[in-house]
Amino acid sequence: MGKFADNFTFSRTLKAYPLFLLLAGFVSQAWAEAPSATLPEGYTLEVAAAAPLVRHPIMGCIDDRGHLYIGDAAGLNLKKDELEKQLPNRVLQLTDTKGDGHYDKVTVFADNMTFPQGGCWLNGSLYVASPPGIWKLTDTDGDGVADQREMIVSGFDYTGNAADIHGPFLNPTNGRLYWCHGRKGHRVVQKDGTVVHEGLASGIWSCNPDGSDIQWHALSSADNPVEIVFTPDGDIIGAINLFYSQPRGDVLLHWLYGGVYPRPDQLQAIAGLPRTVDLPVIHNFGHVAVSGLCLLQSGALNPAWKGQIFITHFNTQRVARMELIPDGATYRTREHEFFKLNSPDAHLTDVLEDRDGSLLVLDTGGWFRIGCPSSLTAKPEIMGAVYRIKRPGQTKAEAPTPIAKSTLRSEEELIAALASSAPKAQLAACDEIALRRLHGDKVEKALLTLLGQPLEPALEHGAMFAALRNELPLLSRLRETGNPLLARRLLLLSDQASGGAVDSREIVKLATAYLTSSDPDLVTAAVKVVARQPDSAKLLRDDFAKWLQEVKPDAAHLRVFEAVVGPQLANAAAQETLGQMLANSSVGVRRVAWQAVAQQSGNANKPAWLPLLQSQLESAAPGDLPTLLAAVKKLRSPQFREALEKLAKDDKQPLTNRLRALDAMAGSQKLEPASFTLLLKTLNDPAAPTSAQIQAATMLGAAALTRDQQMELAPQFATLGPIQLREAIHAINKTKDVEVGKGFAQALVNSPVLASVQESTLRTLFQSYPPEIFEQTLLPALHRADAAVEAQRRRLGPLSEKVIAQGKPEVGQKLFESGRGSCIACHQVGAVGRSIGPNLSHIGAIRREIDILESIIFPSATLARDYEAHSIESAGGETLIGIIKSHTAEGILLVDIGGQEHNIRHDQITADTQLPTSLMPVGLDQTLSESELVDLVAFLRSRK
Repeated sequence: MGKFADNFTFSRTLKAYPLFLLLAGFVSQAWAEAPSATLPEGYTLEVAAAAPLVRHPIMGCIDDRGHLYIGDAAGLNLKKDELEKQLPNRVLQLTDTKGDGHYDKVTVFADNMTFPQGGCWLNGSLYVASPPGIWKLTDTDGDGVADQREMIVSGFDYTGNAADIHGPFLNPTNGRLYWCHGRKGHRVVQKDGTVVHEGLASGIWSCNPDGSDIQWHALSSADNPVEIVFTPDGDIIGAINLFYSQPRGDVLLHWLYGGVYPRPDQLQAIAGLPRTVDLPVIHNFGHVAVSGLCLLQSGALNPAWKGQIFITHFNTQRVARMELIPDGATYRTREHEFFKLNSPDAHLTDVLEDRDGSLLVLDTGGWFRIGCPSSLTAKPEIMGAVYRIKRPGQTKAEAPTPIAKSTLRSEEELIAALASSAPKAQLAACDEIALRRLHGDKVEKALLTLLGQPLEPALEHGAMFAALRNELPLLSRLRETGNPLLARRLLLLSDQASGGAVDSREIVKLATAYLTSSDPDLVTAAVKVVARQPDSAKLLRDDFAKWLQEVKPDAAHLRVFEAVVGPQLANAAAQETLGQMLANSSVGVRRVAWQAVAQQSGNANKPAWLPLLQSQLESAAPGDLPTLLAAVKKLRSPQFREALEKLAKDDKQPLTNRLRALDAMAGSQKLEPASFTLLLKTLNDPAAPTSAQIQAATMLGAAALTRDQQMELAPQFATLGPIQLREAIHAINKTKDVEVGKGFAQALVNSPVLASVQESTLRTLFQSYPPEIFEQTLLPALHRADAAVEAQRRRLGPLSEKVIAQGKPEVGQKLFESGRGSCIACHQVGAVGRSIGPNLSHIGAIRREIDILESIIFPSATLARDYEAHSIESAGGETLIGIIKSHTAEGILLVDIGGQEHNIRHDQITADTQLPTSLMPVGLDQTLSESELVDLVAFLRSRK
């Protein structure tokens, strides 16, 4: 604890308030009218607390007597050193003495805090997360001020941008405290000094209420987990910011015990952690900055909402209502907008369920700026508030049913659960076995039996993690099994067993033996395991040389080359192998070599094979140029400039290749006038291939444009498609010139696809300009665009209810078979229709009415896996848009929107761009009357 304990004072006064407000801790307040907001019909919003009681509330909790505790910020944006020097923030205790829903008494429960974000009341004490750890604050004399303070857990680093420690939260199934920590680094030790873990990973941690038995529950390389809730089954659902990047995705996640969740561009943060399978998120919100959440314990607001999650979005002033739908061992969700505060300076940070079943929503106001570029300027003068949402006439909620702490089940019960057909029970048994590190022949046999069966990802992870924790003899069992499923899972665990360093040589030998397997998933696992051995390029040097002597190298061997050589290119053995690959007579081998250079993570310093690569660039077929140009761009060597200039000027080359040559030569540097003219012309040419337009937009967004170039580019934003706009808008924040900012803003106002860009993204891009450019010019247009989309979204609920009440499946079947609505053009039900898009024969078994409606009205909201649209440009200049049905060693099979199949060789593909939009056009619902749409969806829902 050190200086943190020394710096605390135990103040019984509200130091920030005028003297007349300090008497008895009461603050007289004239309750203002609630601000403008959007709520479901029949619900009301009122102010529960505002200035001067609170300044900038962050996160909070409610105790067993109804007191509200909140972390209250001073409105200062400070880095770590200044936070520790000033200790400006505090925890308040608010009391509603009249019982009317308005807090009218306040005390400073704890002052001199770094950054209190969250709280949990347990056994007469308040537990608060404030960097660098978890504090236990106790008021022993009942005066509303904590006179005992103890940091029970420490070691969590922070920078001051709020991506740090949040919580804690009580898990009612096991009585432990859990908390979240961002990717800021940590060194966590037990009370006896034993190191629990040291690293950079973000994640979820837990301990006993006395600070003993600290454990990590799940870790990630994502940026910032902010809050979690516990389902009645004890599952942990949490909100996390920047789980995805480029584009940003803030998500809802099922935090599985022992799970390690990767973000591809931050993998160093989880190096050395146990990895099982890649686990899916359960909801991606996009760039909204998720903050607080709660799981509704009562049915006071609406009985149907009990057990649903309410979550605040910091950037969009919204509270979303999330249906949590069991799906095997995990969940899926359905999002509904519940509440929107119509104030751009509001920033919602938490949502709590009060004891009467109403919701408290915390708005921290306009102060926060550090680490939040969507807030254009810090506005500490805009105070925050606590709002209450309730339903008039609601009865007092029934007390939530306590969830009993879990009891340790016998070994026989756990083994029986593993053998059951209930995924939730199987996963719970796996977690219990892993937690208790159960050993024994019976447990081992049961786990191996489960691991040999087809499993969904969540359960697969649970079984694999249990096998790791129980230290099963992985290598010996791997040598014995003939089951490809079991072999794949044991192989993925083989180099992660505890009890000492693994023998990379033995692991590589075992893995390469599976490269000839007929099971493609087992081959993929073998490649992955070989690739993650840091010395595999050296260990496989002789094998690589042997494989390269084959007339036609095996496809699996080529995958190993690609997975090993590029990432280990700084290694002398990898450099030697790459030279042999570039000199190989097989163009397939040379393509893999080019990909290895393009994907290198090492530093190839003046390699001997550079002249060979240069000569291949000068003589390559058009279809090979994209990969070669990506390799050359990565090297950034002046040796290639002449060849790149020649390609960029060659109008016989496909346009995309010319642009890529230009990009490899210029990168993010200033563009020559001729180059800028070519890019702008491509961007504006409706006849240009989609891939070329996107390439041009990407380059213009990344380049250091002159003022004149920016002024010329700005008007084009009014006519760009959604994908092109998404790439080009990065040109906005390259200057502070006011006229340039106005030009970009005005063009965006006139864009028909403005709603495809999130408000928070545009706030970030316009942060260097005067705030009025965004707020007065662009913000009203954004609100209009959002309102139009929201009006469509609000149709979903009422329409789904009509489908249930009025839908006639037999009529809908006739509509489908007749071609009304055009569904039959791309979808198949039974023997009717075409199988371009997903087959709908059993859609009703996995999708409810509202899901089917959403896919019709918002076809790009959720894209079915393996049905993403691709724009393929061929060496002959032809562009095809469709779905890739299959990959072969020679090329791809693409089916276009008309159902036409196209076999395209790899060496003829000059560009392959995956589109983030569906081939299914928007507006198909408008071709049907409402009753026809209802009947059609009823028919699809009946298909089980």
